[in-house]
Amino acid sequence: MTGVLAFLYITYPHTYKDAQRGTLIRDNALLRMDLRRKYIPNRYIFPQLLNIGSHGVICTVSESNHPNQMFVAKAHRKFQTIRQEIMNYRYVQSLSGFARCYDAFTMPLSDNANLTRSRFCHIMITEHVGECLQDILKRSGVINQKNVITLGYKLFYIVESLHAARLVHRNISLKNVMLQRMSNGEVRMLLIGLDDALPLDPSPVDNFDVVSQDSSPFVDDGNPYQKFDDFISGIYLILRLSGIDIFENTGGDFRRIANQKQRFHQNPHGFLNNENAWIGHLYNEIQAQRVNGYNHYHIFQNFQQAIPNFVPVYNETIFLS
Repeated sequence: MTGVLAFLYITYPHTYKDAQRGTLIRDNALLRMDLRRKYIPNRYIFPQLLNIGSHGVICTVSESNHPNQMFVAKAHRKFQTIRQEIMNYRYVQSLSGFARCYDAFTMPLSDNANLTRSRFCHIMITEHVGECLQDILKRSGVINQKNVITLGYKLFYIVESLHAARLVHRNISLKNVMLQRMSNGEVRMLLIGLDDALPLDPSPVDNFDVVSQDSSPFVDDGNPYQKFDDFISGIYLILRLSGIDIFENTGGDFRRIANQKQRFHQNPHGFLNNENAWIGHLYNEIQAQRVNGYNHYHIFQNFQQAIPNFVPVYNETIFLS
C-alpha cells in the first residue's frame, strides 16, 4: 500500500467492507466538492495509533512540511459519519472549547491493497489537543474539589455553547474531554467526539441499546435526546473526578448500570458527603429543568456556591490548583 496513512487500514482491516465501489466514487466527488479539499499523497506522516473509536481509527500524524507539529487523523469507516462530523465542526468553528478541523479528504487505496473491497478511505485531520481526562485521572487519582468545580464549570459552559449551536453531543465522557497545558501554566479544555453529535431539531432518538456508564437514564429508556441528557452525562463525569464511582462492581452489565442510575436518580445525596453535596443539588436542578425549562443561572450557581469564598471564573483558559 502506497500511502503513509496505510497504517490506519492495516490496524482496522475490515473497514468499509460493506461499501460498494460506485457509491464510494460518488462520495469521493461529493466530499471534495463540499470541502474544496484535495488529496495530497504523503502529506501526513509518522502515524501513531491513539485509539479505535466507534466510527474508525484515530492516530497522531505530522505534516510533511511541519514534521514537529502533531495533528490527529481519524479514518472514518463510513462516508456518512465523516460528513456529519465535518458539518458539526462547522457549527462550532467560531466557538472556544472545540478543536479545529484542518483538513478532510478521501484517500485512494492502491490496487494491490487486498485488505477491503473498497478503493477509498475517508480521512479527517484535526488539531491535537493534549491529554484526555480519562488518562489524567488514571495517573493522578482523585482531584481536589476546587479543581473538580473548575473543570465541571468550564465543561458545562462548553456544552451549553454546543447546545446554542443546536447540537447535542450524545457522548460526554472522560475520554472526550481534553486538557492542554499552555506555556503560561494555565489549561485549555476542549470537547472532542463530535462524530456522535446530532442536531437538536428534531431531537434525535437512538434505535439501539445505548445503556452505558455515560448515557442519561432517560436516553437509555428510549426517549429523545435533550440538552439535559448531555448535562447528566457531565454529572457522571464530575462524580468520577471526585472519586465517586456509582457504577463500581457493575462489571459493565447494563442491567446493573441502569439500576445504579435509578438509585442515584432517586437519591443522589445518598452517594455524596458534605463536601460534594453540591453535585446532588446540581443533578436535582437539571431534573427540575427538564420539566420547567432551561435556566442558565440556576444551573451554574451550583458551581459558584459549592465552596464558600471560591467562585470559578469562566475564561478562555482555566487555572488548576
